[in-house]
Amino acid sequence: MYRLLPIISLLLATATAWGPPSSSHLPQCSPRVISLATGIYLNIQGQHAELNQTISLQSLESSSFSQSTFDIQKGELIADIKGGMSIREFNQAVAPTGNAALPGLATYAAAQSTELGLAESLTGMPSHDLPILVTIHSDVVAGTQLNEYNLGNATAGCNLGFDLTSY
Repeated sequence: MYRLLPIISLLLATATAWGPPSSSHLPQCSPRVISLATGIYLNIQGQHAELNQTISLQSLESSSFSQSTFDIQKGELIADIKGGMSIREFNQAVAPTGNAALPGLATYAAAQSTELGLAESLTGMPSHDLPILVTIHSDVVAGTQLNEYNLGNATAGCNLGFDLTSY
């Protein structure tokens, strides 16, 4: 998570300054909405890392592996989840009162807590872990879809003035 802070700060600082003039008839999003949208986009990118780490753990536990390798990969998954939680907390703090993304962010917060508990319960025993990893995989996919919806809600009624996915 801490390694993401400089990246988050840079993206948030530049997000308000970049972008071509908009051809949209919608008003420009406020700096707080731009920060929120950028943060949600960063959450989506972090979820890709969580999904990759979950798939990696599923592959690892489907073969012969060392406990130390498992512990490292489990730690990376937990770090990814906690990093996503920190970004989501920022998103909730920066969201303007009444923003349409707030209910979805609350739902996402609950899902992240569940996901963290599941990840922390992994033991390195495939018979125990593989069903949990399937659940985490499914939860991450659902969370990514929720955040894509949250991103649309965050910017409903205004124009970012740039495409987040181009950075």
